[in-house]
Amino acid sequence: MQHARKSMPVVTMTVETVRGETLSDRVRPELADAVIVVMRHAERSYALDRVGSGEVRLLCQQLLRLARMLPPSDNRREPREERS
Repeated sequence: MQHARKSMPVVTMTVETVRGETLSDRVRPELADAVIVVMRHAERSYALDRVGSGEVRLLCQQLLRLARMLPPSDNRREPREERS
């Protein structure tokens, strides 16, 4: 038996928001890619009735918050200042 796909607009909105913030250099591209993968898995889990809509909404909120909190550039490759 095939399951009818249920979609959640909040997942689409989260993916589009992260993509837009990546284009404007506010979110790291690799982090945006990870958020999108997690959102796609969450959407699939919701479609299969493995998780509820509230859990998916909370996940969307938390991933957006995390993406926005981390610095937009990865400066680990730059030499660190020496402390005396």
